[in-house]
Amino acid sequence: MIDFQLPWVMVALPLPWLLRRVLPPARGRVPALYFPSTAGVAGLGQQSRAPTVRRARMGLLWLLWLLLVLAAAGPRWLGDEVSLPASGRDLMLALDISASMETAISGGVLLPILSPTGPKRRAISAAERSKSASRLR
Repeated sequence: MIDFQLPWVMVALPLPWLLRRVLPPARGRVPALYFPSTAGVAGLGQQSRAPTVRRARMGLLWLLWLLLVLAAAGPRWLGDEVSLPASGRDLMLALDISASMETAISGGVLLPILSPTGPKRRAISAAERSKSASRLR
């Protein structure tokens, strides 16, 4: 069953209709910039739109407004809770296998790796060792 977290937001559905009824219509559109050289061709794009195009555009705007208000209301699905199996783990391990990983590392500032046999060991073998140790757990 669909439920809404904020059902009171639906009161905003008739808001565009109310604003269109209450506010006065906009006065003639005046361009932000006036270019005298284009004054001769300014009226070419001012042909009136067909009523079907206007109705289709208005219908699309109403549909967008409806979807926006419904999304703002926070729809959620209420129903039986599905329990997911809790066994297993998801793990991703990213390793750098470039040539720089073949160099021996001593207990440095950035990556101190100490092995039981001594302070120096290859970085790739340290990663492999930690990977095999995590399998044993």
